[in-house]
Amino acid sequence: MEARKTKADEAITPLRSNRSVKHGDALVIDYDAFAGEARRIYVRYAVEVVEAFTFCPWARSAREAGRVQCNVVFGEAPTVDDLLVELQTASAHSDIDVTLLVMPETTLDRMGLRRLTSTLHARYEAASGRGNTALAIADFHPTAPLDMASPERLVPFIRKSPDPTLQLIRHDALDAARRGALDGTRAATLEMMLQGGLKEGPVHARIANANHRTVQRETPRSILQALEAIARDRSASYSQLGAPPTPWDAWWKIQDLVS
Repeated sequence: MEARKTKADEAITPLRSNRSVKHGDALVIDYDAFAGEARRIYVRYAVEVVEAFTFCPWARSAREAGRVQCNVVFGEAPTVDDLLVELQTASAHSDIDVTLLVMPETTLDRMGLRRLTSTLHARYEAASGRGNTALAIADFHPTAPLDMASPERLVPFIRKSPDPTLQLIRHDALDAARRGALDGTRAATLEMMLQGGLKEGPVHARIANANHRTVQRETPRSILQALEAIARDRSASYSQLGAPPTPWDAWWKIQDLVS
């Protein structure tokens, strides 16, 4: 199966993917096609949700400028060692502000991904030296619930990606944003991307509040409908490729995630 591409798809730096051969003893998957589909599905989320609802005002220009890279990491349970290699590779690319590690096969739930992210951060800092890491890490997961109680509690929903994903953002870009060395839109978006892990500040507060107002204005249902359409596309595409199911293949049927 050939990965379907769009103009938006071509605007993200071509992915790398680590490749497996088979699941169990018999089911062989075309991992090049799988990687292409995982990337296509992520780009749908970036364009139709993140950009369409202006959750990241800088996302489109960054994508079109080639400063966003999407890599695919296969395996039901990617190890910290596997992910450290991805971080070290991303660290070497100073021309890329944001690297996305999309994990279409992992069965880690949202808390499991968060624990993995915490362990990965600790190992990465230990390897790089405290205060010397090139990248900040944020986790995204398809089962993130909708919680409108406050702008901060809405953050996981803003990160409701089609597949479990780690977002790696260069610290030097974040530092430049905080110093005002970047244009305002790019700076605001870099702050927003890690708003769950940054200290409160004027930019973070404005972006978090703006996203909260956006969800209220657009209504959660309209955003959920866009997310559901992408999730259905993902499930159908991955099934056609012979990929095994994941626990969130039909998350839109789980009341706790959509109420």
